[in-house]
Amino acid sequence: HYRYKRQFDTSNTPQIDLNITVPYVFSARLYPFGESKGDQILVGSSQIIKLNRSFKFLGKEYDAVNIRRDGAIGLSAVPMKPSKIPSPQPVIAIYWMAAQGGKVHYRESNDSSLLHLVENEVNIQYRYGSSFKPTSVLIVTWENTHEITEPNLEGNSFQVALIMSDSGTFAHIVYSKLNSNKNAVVNIYYIISKILNLIYFIIFL
Repeated sequence: HYRYKRQFDTSNTPQIDLNITVPYVFSARLYPFGESKGDQILVGSSQIIKLNRSFKFLGKEYDAVNIRRDGAIGLSAVPMKPSKIPSPQPVIAIYWMAAQGGKVHYRESNDSSLLHLVENEVNIQYRYGSSFKPTSVLIVTWENTHEITEPNLEGNSFQVALIMSDSGTFAHIVYSKLNSNKNAVVNIYYIISKILNLIYFIIFL
């Protein structure tokens, strides 16, 4: 896997950049999560939360997100269900399929040790150096959620860290354990088969 030094785009042109780390190079390490870390637990199928800091996604600014049990983060309050991308409503699809059970943990933090950790993770991939300084991070962890039609299967565990800064916003997505797949949608493509220990970055400018 090749890493490169990237310059921030100052043209304000909406764009998405994708950088993938294959499983045999790096293990899929989840960021620390759980109630002991200050996480809240999703009750029901979705929850809208107000962010301390807004971020841009494809040219539009958002200050709230809709955390969903089905493996997505919605960017509007409009009801939705898993569908092909582009979706009628703006959405960040992590592993988007009809799901139930398990736990969904979430928290937004500006803890200095966590910001230092995500800064290092971004620089491992993009080598921005001192020009990149995160200001806030939203971590959402899906732990053992599973397909509605096959509740006896072992669940899926995955995570996204939405890393916000003055320069841009990164989505650091980590798949720790994927045991079931009902045509799950991941941002701009379908997951066709199991992907284990895959890590990738998306940057929204």
